[in-house]
Amino acid sequence: MTVKPRVKIAIQYDPEGRGVRLALAYCRIRRRSEPFFDLYGTCVGYCGGGAYGDFYFHVGEQIGVGFVSFTPSFGGGWHEDRIGVSGFAGQAIADDISELLDYVQGRLWTRWCCSTEEGNPDLRTAAKRRLDCEKQPVFYVSPGFSEDLLAFLSPKWGISVSFGEVEGGWESQRQERLARKRASRRGFVAVLVKYPQLIENGLRLLSNRAVGPCGRSILIFADSQGVELAVACQWEPVTERDVERIKGLERDLLSRENGRTRLVVVTTNIDPAVQQLLERASISWREIPSGRLHQFLNDERDLDLSEVF
Repeated sequence: MTVKPRVKIAIQYDPEGRGVRLALAYCRIRRRSEPFFDLYGTCVGYCGGGAYGDFYFHVGEQIGVGFVSFTPSFGGGWHEDRIGVSGFAGQAIADDISELLDYVQGRLWTRWCCSTEEGNPDLRTAAKRRLDCEKQPVFYVSPGFSEDLLAFLSPKWGISVSFGEVEGGWESQRQERLARKRASRRGFVAVLVKYPQLIENGLRLLSNRAVGPCGRSILIFADSQGVELAVACQWEPVTERDVERIKGLERDLLSRENGRTRLVVVTTNIDPAVQQLLERASISWREIPSGRLHQFLNDERDLDLSEVF
Protein backbone atom coordinates (compact mmCIF):
# COMPACT_ATOMS: atom_id res chain seq x y z
CA MET A 1 0.00 0.00 0.00
CA THR A 2 1.76 3.13 -1.21
CA VAL A 3 -0.87 5.69 -0.22
CA LYS A 4 -2.53 5.90 3.18
CA PRO A 5 -6.30 6.00 2.61
CA ARG A 6 -8.71 8.34 4.32
CA VAL A 7 -10.56 6.34 6.96
CA LYS A 8 -14.17 7.08 7.90
CA ILE A 9 -15.63 6.10 11.26
CA ALA A 10 -19.09 5.36 12.69
CA ILE A 11 -19.70 4.66 16.39
CA GLN A 12 -22.91 3.52 18.06
CA TYR A 13 -22.59 3.26 21.85
CA ASP A 14 -25.05 2.46 24.63
CA PRO A 15 -23.68 2.75 28.18
CA GLU A 16 -26.76 0.97 29.58
CA GLY A 17 -26.49 -1.98 27.23
CA ARG A 18 -23.48 -3.93 26.04
CA GLY A 19 -21.30 -0.94 25.33
CA VAL A 20 -20.21 -0.77 21.71
CA ARG A 21 -23.00 -2.03 19.45
CA LEU A 22 -21.33 -0.73 16.30
CA ALA A 23 -17.80 0.44 15.71
CA LEU A 24 -17.12 0.71 12.01
CA ALA A 25 -14.14 2.03 10.06
CA TYR A 26 -13.61 1.88 6.31
CA CYS A 27 -11.76 3.46 3.42
CA ARG A 28 -12.88 3.95 -0.18
CA ILE A 29 -10.40 3.33 -2.99
CA ARG A 30 -10.64 3.58 -6.76
CA ARG A 31 -10.33 0.32 -8.68
CA ARG A 32 -7.36 1.08 -10.92
CA SER A 33 -8.44 3.37 -13.80
CA GLU A 34 -11.99 2.00 -13.90
CA PRO A 35 -15.02 4.06 -12.77
CA PHE A 36 -15.52 1.65 -9.87
CA PHE A 37 -14.75 1.87 -6.19
CA ASP A 38 -14.15 -0.62 -3.40
CA LEU A 39 -14.81 -0.20 0.28
CA TYR A 40 -12.61 -2.14 2.68
CA GLY A 41 -12.94 -1.98 6.41
CA THR A 42 -13.62 -3.58 9.74
CA CYS A 43 -16.46 -3.48 12.25
CA VAL A 44 -16.66 -4.70 15.84
CA GLY A 45 -19.39 -4.76 18.45
CA TYR A 46 -22.07 -6.64 20.32
CA CYS A 47 -23.75 -9.34 18.22
CA GLY A 48 -26.52 -10.33 20.64
CA GLY A 49 -26.84 -13.42 22.83
CA GLY A 50 -23.88 -12.38 24.96
CA ALA A 51 -21.44 -12.55 22.04
CA TYR A 52 -19.21 -10.00 20.38
CA GLY A 53 -18.16 -9.99 16.75
CA ASP A 54 -15.24 -8.69 14.73
CA PHE A 55 -15.54 -8.50 10.94
CA TYR A 56 -13.51 -7.46 7.93
CA PHE A 57 -15.67 -6.47 4.99
CA HIS A 58 -15.51 -5.55 1.33
CA VAL A 59 -18.19 -3.72 -0.62
CA GLY A 60 -17.91 -3.36 -4.39
CA GLU A 61 -19.36 -0.13 -5.73
CA GLN A 62 -20.16 0.82 -9.31
CA ILE A 63 -21.07 4.34 -10.36
CA GLY A 64 -24.68 4.47 -11.52
CA VAL A 65 -25.49 1.10 -9.96
CA GLY A 66 -24.53 1.46 -6.30
CA PHE A 67 -23.17 -1.09 -3.89
CA VAL A 68 -23.15 -4.58 -5.34
CA SER A 69 -21.55 -6.93 -2.80
CA PHE A 70 -20.76 -7.29 0.87
CA THR A 71 -18.28 -9.80 2.23
CA PRO A 72 -17.26 -10.35 5.86
CA SER A 73 -13.87 -11.84 6.59
CA PHE A 74 -12.67 -14.25 9.27
CA GLY A 75 -9.05 -15.24 9.58
CA GLY A 76 -6.85 -15.00 6.51
CA GLY A 77 -9.52 -15.44 3.85
CA TRP A 78 -12.89 -14.13 2.75
CA HIS A 79 -15.48 -16.30 4.43
CA GLU A 80 -18.56 -15.78 2.26
CA ASP A 81 -20.50 -13.42 0.04
CA ARG A 82 -23.52 -11.85 1.70
CA ILE A 83 -24.89 -9.69 -1.13
CA GLY A 84 -24.46 -10.66 -4.77
CA VAL A 85 -21.40 -12.53 -5.94
CA SER A 86 -18.05 -10.81 -5.55
CA GLY A 87 -15.97 -13.86 -6.30
CA PHE A 88 -14.12 -13.38 -3.02
CA ALA A 89 -15.78 -16.25 -1.13
CA GLY A 90 -13.21 -18.87 -0.17
CA GLN A 91 -10.35 -16.74 -1.50
CA ALA A 92 -7.34 -15.67 0.55
CA ILE A 93 -7.03 -11.98 1.36
CA ALA A 94 -4.44 -10.42 -0.94
CA ASP A 95 -1.33 -9.06 0.77
CA ASP A 96 -1.97 -5.44 -0.20
CA ILE A 97 -5.59 -5.67 0.98
CA SER A 98 -4.47 -7.32 4.22
CA GLU A 99 -2.11 -4.41 4.78
CA LEU A 100 -4.89 -1.95 4.05
CA LEU A 101 -7.28 -3.72 6.44
CA ASP A 102 -4.64 -3.68 9.16
CA TYR A 103 -4.28 0.06 8.63
CA VAL A 104 -8.04 0.67 8.82
CA GLN A 105 -8.38 -1.54 11.89
CA GLY A 106 -5.46 0.23 13.51
CA ARG A 107 -7.17 3.59 13.04
CA LEU A 108 -10.31 2.23 14.71
CA TRP A 109 -8.59 0.63 17.69
CA THR A 110 -5.88 3.25 18.27
CA ARG A 111 -8.23 6.20 18.60
CA TRP A 112 -11.63 4.76 19.48
CA CYS A 113 -11.75 1.19 20.77
CA CYS A 114 -10.07 -0.98 23.37
CA SER A 115 -10.56 -4.42 24.91
CA THR A 116 -11.97 -4.93 28.40
CA GLU A 117 -10.44 -7.36 30.87
CA GLU A 118 -12.91 -9.94 29.54
CA GLY A 119 -11.63 -9.35 26.02
CA ASN A 120 -14.78 -7.60 24.79
CA PRO A 121 -14.62 -4.40 22.71
CA ASP A 122 -15.40 -1.11 24.42
CA LEU A 123 -14.77 2.56 23.79
CA ARG A 124 -11.62 4.10 25.20
CA THR A 125 -12.12 6.45 28.14
CA ALA A 126 -10.86 9.38 26.09
CA ALA A 127 -13.29 8.49 23.28
CA LYS A 128 -16.20 8.41 25.74
CA ARG A 129 -15.26 11.88 26.90
CA ARG A 130 -15.01 13.16 23.32
CA LEU A 131 -18.43 11.76 22.47
CA ASP A 132 -19.95 12.71 25.83
CA CYS A 133 -21.53 9.26 26.00
CA GLU A 134 -20.60 8.06 29.49
CA LYS A 135 -24.20 8.63 30.65
CA GLN A 136 -26.18 8.64 27.40
CA PRO A 137 -26.34 6.63 24.17
CA VAL A 138 -24.73 8.21 21.13
CA PHE A 139 -24.39 7.63 17.41
CA TYR A 140 -21.39 9.39 15.86
CA VAL A 141 -20.22 9.51 12.24
CA SER A 142 -17.07 11.22 11.05
CA PRO A 143 -17.25 13.87 8.29
CA GLY A 144 -17.72 12.33 4.88
CA PHE A 145 -19.09 9.05 6.19
CA SER A 146 -21.35 7.37 3.63
CA GLU A 147 -24.64 6.50 5.32
CA ASP A 148 -25.43 4.30 2.30
CA LEU A 149 -22.90 1.85 3.68
CA LEU A 150 -25.14 1.22 6.69
CA ALA A 151 -27.84 -0.14 4.40
CA PHE A 152 -25.70 -3.27 4.18
CA LEU A 153 -25.48 -3.63 7.92
CA SER A 154 -29.10 -4.68 8.28
CA PRO A 155 -30.83 -7.71 9.83
CA LYS A 156 -31.72 -8.90 6.32
CA TRP A 157 -28.05 -9.60 5.66
CA GLY A 158 -27.16 -10.95 9.07
CA ILE A 159 -25.45 -7.90 10.54
CA SER A 160 -27.32 -4.93 11.92
CA VAL A 161 -26.32 -1.56 13.28
CA SER A 162 -27.12 -2.98 16.70
CA PHE A 163 -25.41 -6.29 15.86
CA GLY A 164 -28.39 -8.58 16.16
CA GLU A 165 -30.62 -6.61 18.51
CA VAL A 166 -33.45 -4.33 17.46
CA GLU A 167 -32.43 -0.77 18.17
CA GLY A 168 -35.64 1.24 18.18
CA GLY A 169 -33.88 4.57 18.40
CA TRP A 170 -31.73 4.02 15.32
CA GLU A 171 -34.46 4.68 12.75
CA SER A 172 -35.66 7.80 14.55
CA GLN A 173 -32.08 9.08 14.77
CA ARG A 174 -31.62 8.37 11.08
CA GLN A 175 -34.80 10.25 10.20
CA GLU A 176 -33.69 13.18 12.37
CA ARG A 177 -30.34 13.34 10.55
CA LEU A 178 -32.08 13.23 7.17
CA ALA A 179 -34.49 15.96 8.26
CA ARG A 180 -31.59 18.14 9.43
CA LYS A 181 -29.81 17.55 6.11
CA ARG A 182 -32.92 18.51 4.13
CA ALA A 183 -33.40 21.61 6.27
CA SER A 184 -29.77 22.61 5.71
CA ARG A 185 -30.15 22.19 1.95
CA ARG A 186 -33.30 24.34 1.89
CA GLY A 187 -31.68 26.88 4.19
CA PHE A 188 -28.59 27.09 1.99
CA VAL A 189 -30.74 27.91 -1.04
CA ALA A 190 -32.77 30.44 0.97
CA VAL A 191 -29.58 32.22 2.05
CA LEU A 192 -28.33 32.51 -1.54
CA VAL A 193 -31.72 33.83 -2.68
CA LYS A 194 -31.78 36.43 0.08
CA TYR A 195 -28.08 37.33 0.00
CA PRO A 196 -26.84 36.84 -3.59
CA GLN A 197 -23.82 39.02 -2.81
CA LEU A 198 -22.32 35.90 -1.24
CA ILE A 199 -22.00 34.64 -4.81
CA GLU A 200 -21.31 37.83 -6.73
CA ASN A 201 -22.14 41.52 -6.38
CA GLY A 202 -24.93 43.03 -8.43
CA LEU A 203 -27.06 39.94 -8.93
CA ARG A 204 -30.85 40.05 -9.38
CA LEU A 205 -32.91 36.85 -8.93
CA LEU A 206 -34.92 35.75 -11.95
CA SER A 207 -36.09 32.24 -11.00
CA ASN A 208 -35.63 29.38 -8.57
CA ARG A 209 -36.27 25.87 -9.79
CA ALA A 210 -35.31 22.26 -9.11
CA VAL A 211 -33.90 20.17 -11.92
CA GLY A 212 -32.75 16.59 -12.33
CA PRO A 213 -33.75 13.41 -10.49
CA CYS A 214 -32.00 14.56 -7.31
CA GLY A 215 -33.95 17.81 -7.21
CA ARG A 216 -30.81 19.96 -7.36
CA SER A 217 -31.75 23.62 -6.90
CA ILE A 218 -30.86 26.00 -9.72
CA LEU A 219 -31.07 29.73 -9.14
CA ILE A 220 -31.11 31.98 -12.19
CA PHE A 221 -29.80 35.52 -11.68
CA ALA A 222 -29.13 38.45 -13.97
CA ASP A 223 -25.73 40.02 -13.38
CA SER A 224 -24.83 43.70 -13.70
CA GLN A 225 -24.13 43.23 -17.43
CA GLY A 226 -27.51 41.61 -18.11
CA VAL A 227 -25.98 38.14 -18.57
CA GLU A 228 -27.82 35.28 -16.89
CA LEU A 229 -26.01 33.40 -14.15
CA ALA A 230 -27.21 29.86 -13.36
CA VAL A 231 -26.23 28.86 -9.83
CA ALA A 232 -26.16 25.14 -9.01
CA CYS A 233 -26.56 24.95 -5.23
CA GLN A 234 -25.10 22.02 -3.31
CA TRP A 235 -24.99 21.97 0.47
CA GLU A 236 -22.98 18.75 0.60
CA PRO A 237 -19.31 18.72 -0.46
CA VAL A 238 -18.85 18.51 -4.23
CA THR A 239 -17.09 15.27 -5.15
CA GLU A 240 -15.62 13.81 -8.33
CA ARG A 241 -18.85 11.87 -8.83
CA ASP A 242 -20.78 15.17 -9.00
CA VAL A 243 -18.64 16.61 -11.79
CA GLU A 244 -20.21 14.53 -14.59
CA ARG A 245 -23.70 15.50 -13.43
CA ILE A 246 -22.65 19.15 -13.37
CA LYS A 247 -21.24 18.87 -16.89
CA GLY A 248 -24.55 17.41 -18.07
CA LEU A 249 -26.39 20.22 -16.31
CA GLU A 250 -24.19 22.76 -18.09
CA ARG A 251 -24.97 21.22 -21.48
CA ASP A 252 -28.71 21.25 -20.78
CA LEU A 253 -28.69 24.87 -19.56
CA LEU A 254 -26.38 26.48 -22.07
CA SER A 255 -27.80 24.74 -25.14
CA ARG A 256 -31.03 26.70 -24.66
CA GLU A 257 -29.57 30.08 -23.79
CA ASN A 258 -27.58 31.07 -26.90
CA GLY A 259 -24.38 31.31 -24.94
CA ARG A 260 -25.60 34.11 -22.67
CA THR A 261 -25.82 32.03 -19.53
CA ARG A 262 -22.92 31.39 -17.18
CA LEU A 263 -22.91 28.40 -14.80
CA VAL A 264 -21.38 28.52 -11.34
CA VAL A 265 -21.40 25.77 -8.71
CA VAL A 266 -21.87 27.07 -5.17
CA THR A 267 -21.16 24.76 -2.25
CA THR A 268 -19.95 24.73 1.33
CA ASN A 269 -17.01 22.46 0.61
CA ILE A 270 -15.06 21.45 -2.48
CA ASP A 271 -11.91 19.39 -2.74
CA PRO A 272 -8.93 21.00 -4.58
CA ALA A 273 -8.86 18.08 -7.03
CA VAL A 274 -12.54 18.67 -7.85
CA GLN A 275 -11.85 22.38 -8.27
CA GLN A 276 -9.32 21.51 -10.95
CA LEU A 277 -11.79 19.19 -12.71
CA LEU A 278 -14.39 21.96 -12.86
CA GLU A 279 -11.86 24.51 -14.06
CA ARG A 280 -10.74 22.16 -16.84
CA ALA A 281 -14.38 21.97 -17.92
CA SER A 282 -14.55 25.82 -17.80
CA ILE A 283 -17.14 25.70 -14.99
CA SER A 284 -16.88 28.34 -12.27
CA TRP A 285 -17.26 27.52 -8.60
CA ARG A 286 -17.69 29.34 -5.29
CA GLU A 287 -16.98 27.84 -1.89
CA ILE A 288 -18.84 29.28 1.10
CA PRO A 289 -17.78 27.30 4.20
CA SER A 290 -20.58 26.66 6.68
CA GLY A 291 -18.66 28.53 9.39
CA ARG A 292 -18.42 31.65 7.24
CA LEU A 293 -22.09 31.29 6.31
CA HIS A 294 -23.11 31.08 9.96
CA GLN A 295 -20.97 34.10 10.88
CA PHE A 296 -22.41 36.13 7.99
CA LEU A 297 -25.97 35.40 9.10
CA ASN A 298 -25.13 36.33 12.69
CA ASP A 299 -23.59 39.61 11.50
CA GLU A 300 -26.80 40.28 9.53
CA ARG A 301 -28.80 39.42 12.68
CA ASP A 302 -30.77 36.92 10.58
CA LEU A 303 -31.44 34.52 13.42
CA ASP A 304 -34.15 32.56 11.60
CA LEU A 305 -31.77 31.40 8.88
CA SER A 306 -28.79 31.19 11.23
CA GLU A 307 -30.62 28.67 13.43
CA VAL A 308 -31.03 26.33 10.43
CA PHE A 309 -27.29 25.72 10.49
